[in-house]
Amino acid sequence: MPDSKVALLHVFNILDAAITTHVVYCLGVEEANPIMALLIERGPIVFLLVKCVVGVVAITFLDKVLARSARRRMVFSMLLGVYTLVLLWHLVGLVGFFSFS
Repeated sequence: MPDSKVALLHVFNILDAAITTHVVYCLGVEEANPIMALLIERGPIVFLLVKCVVGVVAITFLDKVLARSARRRMVFSMLLGVYTLVLLWHLVGLVGFFSFS
């Protein structure tokens, strides 16, 4: 059974993809990440598919590589911290967008 941090990373990745898709395509916000912006130019299906598949592969790869490492807990905690900041950034942006609309 997967670790709760690994499962939460998958959830955060999907949330990030869904929120990004919504704000870009529905609210007209520009994507700040140039790599993601290139995927967004190809359309929402391509963006969501690539973002989610790459996220699943990367998280699963790290989980397998770090399975017996003493640093596993630290690495996944740091990744969760980064994703938490990304999701908070989305939240602040959405609140700001709707406050000034």
